[in-house]
Amino acid sequence: MPALVTHYLFGDQVLSELPEEIGRIIEQHRPMFHYAVQGPDLLFFRGAVSGKSFLPKVGSRMHHEKIE
Repeated sequence: MPALVTHYLFGDQVLSELPEEIGRIIEQHRPMFHYAVQGPDLLFFRGAVSGKSFLPKVGSRMHHEKIE
């Protein structure tokens, strides 16, 4: 699983390739964009901080399910 900074950098790379109109919208909500590019990885940290949680299972499922 890549580190948080890898997801952040990849998001910036993708952002530079998007159409200008979409890029402008994302720039208005940049913090949310950087949160979103983390995908389900953030769900894995909850159990480490607060003990038992169902969120790591959700994160695992999101990693393994195919998107169509």
